[in-house]
Amino acid sequence: MKLFTLFFCFFTFTLSANELVYNISSSGTSIGQIKITKTITDDVVEITAKSEVKVNLFLSLDVSYSLHTIYKNNELISSTVTTYVNGKEHSKTLTKRFN
Repeated sequence: MKLFTLFFCFFTFTLSANELVYNISSSGTSIGQIKITKTITDDVVEITAKSEVKVNLFLSLDVSYSLHTIYKNNELISSTVTTYVNGKEHSKTLTKRFN
């Protein structure tokens, strides 16, 4: 039991996560939200942002955005951005560090 407690304490101190949620509004009306999460484990930082926006103009439009980035020792390792329109993938961009 002591070993588990020691491991849990070590894990707790090396892992931290921050999460922020913002509402997205247009003309005073809420149309969606964006959730941003930052997790730090040792020298690796991961940032995830996910948004969902629904707009009803002449037709219903549902736009989602997903971002996932990884930094190690303050250098960008990879980043992926995916955009969805009405549930279908619209675009995807991958940035990856080599060497």
